[in-house]
This record gives sequence, structure tokens and C-alpha cells, in this order.
Amino acid sequence: MGTENAPASTTGLTAPAVGLPRERLTGMLYQMYLIRAFEEAAHQLYLAGKVHGTMHLYVGEEAVAVGAIAALRLDDWITSTHRGHGHAITKGQDVRTMMAELLAKETGVCRGVAGRCTWPTSRWATSARTASSPAASPSRSGRRSRRA
Repeated sequence: MGTENAPASTTGLTAPAVGLPRERLTGMLYQMYLIRAFEEAAHQLYLAGKVHGTMHLYVGEEAVAVGAIAALRLDDWITSTHRGHGHAITKGQDVRTMMAELLAKETGVCRGVAGRCTWPTSRWATSARTASSPAASPSRSGRRSRRA
């Protein structure tokens, strides 16, 4: 039985073999855990009736945001759809203000008035999210062209 289909952890694959320093990989793993913890906490609050509207979790997709955003510069803009918590967290948005926004608190990203589908901020180079992928296309295509 060969190891070609075995998980990387059982093949002896080490950090240098994937071309990234161990510290960077550790940081990426931390981001994935942070996203998962945020999503699980948000889900529990939603089940308790404290988050209104719908809840589209990013559980199981953490590596997508972390891996994609790892290839960007800090000032590269991103946008997302209805499952954007992981993108915002990976881009550096503070999880406390994100959670406060979900709970409609004044200390939220948008002072508690936007809810979970929008938390634009130029500081972290994220733009507004939308619940519909096609509806976001104009803002996604135009964001890059306006940037100097």
C-alpha cells in the first residue's frame, strides 16, 4: 500500500516541503481555528435567538479563506458573499466587533445596524458583502479599477 493518497501528516511532509516557514503555517492554522471558534459561537447565539435573520456558517471552509488570503497583500481588497465571516477574520477584522455586530450592539463593526451581511471597512480592505453572488459582481469588478 502506497502513501500517495495518505494525509500529509502521515507522509512525513514538513513545513519547508510546502515552501512556507513553520511560523507562517502555524499562524495560518491559528486563523483557521479562530474562524471555527467564531462560527461555532455565532451558531450557538443564533440557536439561542440572539442573532436575528439567517445564519450561513463558514464551518468546514476555513482553509479556503486562509489559503486564498495568504496570497494577497494587506492592501488588496476583497469582497465576499453570504459566507464571509472567514474572509473578514482572515483579512484581520476584529472578531469582537464582528460578534458585536451580529448581536446588534453599538460596539459592532457598523455600530450594530448592519447585521451579519455587511461590515465594510477600508482599514482591512474588505468591502460590503451581499447575500447574492450575482448581486456582488458589480462591486467586485469595480473595486480594483478604482484603486490607484
